[in-house]
Amino acid sequence: MFLLVWPGLAFACSSGLVALFCAADRGLTCSGAELDYAAAAGECLAALLLAFGFRRFLDREPASSLGLSLGMKSLSLFVLGVAFGAGMQTLVFILEYAAGSLHISAVAPVQADLLSWAAVIPLIAIAALAEELPLRGYLFQNLRVAWGDPRALIGTSVLFGLLHLTNPGARENLALTIIGITFAGAWFCAAVIWTRSLWLALGTHIAWNMFEGPVYGLPVSGLIFGNSTAITSRVGGPIWLTGGSFGPEAGVSSLLALAVGAVVLYALHRRGLFS
Repeated sequence: MFLLVWPGLAFACSSGLVALFCAADRGLTCSGAELDYAAAAGECLAALLLAFGFRRFLDREPASSLGLSLGMKSLSLFVLGVAFGAGMQTLVFILEYAAGSLHISAVAPVQADLLSWAAVIPLIAIAALAEELPLRGYLFQNLRVAWGDPRALIGTSVLFGLLHLTNPGARENLALTIIGITFAGAWFCAAVIWTRSLWLALGTHIAWNMFEGPVYGLPVSGLIFGNSTAITSRVGGPIWLTGGSFGPEAGVSSLLALAVGAVVLYALHRRGLFS
């Protein structure tokens, strides 16, 4: 039922907020960025309503079971997730640069970086929450009970991959696009299993997209941030490595970075850091 209601409610909320804040007939006009904010906020609102509503009234479980309980441990997991996301994307950047597939064209002044990041970080955070809460917060948690961890991980990760096939450039390297996004989804699921929380996965997701796009100037699942990036990167070379116009998630560079991140995450789990 959740999968049937989620797309429709997300579309309705996004359309409603766009109409509310960008109605031309009432003299309201929106730039491209403002439209993106309204649409992302609508999707996030739908995710919040559905996940918390279904969890509380259909499943009869506390909202904290979605993995977003508050406290110092949650903050620590979120910060660690940010470090993971930044670190893995930095490894992607280094791999592509070392392979000669990425060239730095320009580096923006620090003041310009801070101003552009202040505008884009909320959008990236909202968009990440709109994916993490319904997929890893609600659906994955329920499927773990019904199917067990392995099948729940595979099922929600494949769904995560398929949901990105409508993004620009997704079919340029279709097989690696599906594999790359699915692997990322599996990484996030593993983080939820080992930490018993959504915070590390959410922090990783936000930082991954932030460093991939606004910092390093690479496409984020086919989406381009234009000239508002800290580093202006020119990417060439084999598509199987870089992911082409879709970005690193459709390339081997991302798979290697995720694999390294998974080894580190597992090592921390084995050492009892998340206990």
